[in-house]
Parts: sequence; structure tokens; C-alpha cells
Amino acid sequence: MISNNNILLSIICRSYNGEKYIFSALKSLANYLNEKCEVIIVDNGSIDNTLSIVKNFLINEKYLFKIKVIEQQNSGPGGSSNTGLDNASGKYIGFLDCDDIYLEVFKSKILKILNDEEI
Repeated sequence: MISNNNILLSIICRSYNGEKYIFSALKSLANYLNEKCEVIIVDNGSIDNTLSIVKNFLINEKYLFKIKVIEQQNSGPGGSSNTGLDNASGKYIGFLDCDDIYLEVFKSKILKILNDEEI
């Protein structure tokens, strides 16, 4: 699960039919995360345009973090969390559901602590 690469923080973004929110969630991450971070999007069997919106984000938006997109059959919130954990390589793990966003306090508090840490 956790490797010795340079990823400090893995954010697991669970999504099920999140077409209304996923862009805002990813944009909030793009505003704060850098190359020491990865985002793992676990699409939990969406039947809407969630994956199209994610793919559009990857092509058209600027972001520094690494990204993994995993598609799976719906296995509930626990199943998608476990899939994300199985694919995470960061020293630390965070979660962001597709209908959430990270705010400035994330950058000013949490990322400051992580940036001060030695890898």
C-alpha cells in the first residue's frame, strides 16, 4: 500500500453519480496540492457523466498532483474507500467525497505541516 516514493499525501476521492460536484471537488484540490501529492478518484459504478467530467478536468485544467482514476462496480462507500487505500502510495491519507471541497484552511494548516515534514 505505502511505498517509498516521493508521495507525501494521497487523497482518495470517492464518487458515485457525482457529475454535479466532481469538478468543484477536483478544482479545490488543484488549488492546493503539489507534486508531493496524489489524488485517487474511485468511481463507484456511476451511471451519469461523472467520468466524462473527470476526463475533461484532466485534459483542460492545470494541476500539479499525480492522479489515478479507478472505475469499479458499485461496492458502497466502504468498498470504494478500500479500493482507494489499496492504490494509495502516500505517507499520509486523506479523503474527499465528490460533493466536498477543500478550503483555504487546508492549505494554511494541513499542507503547511506536511510541507515542513521531511520525506
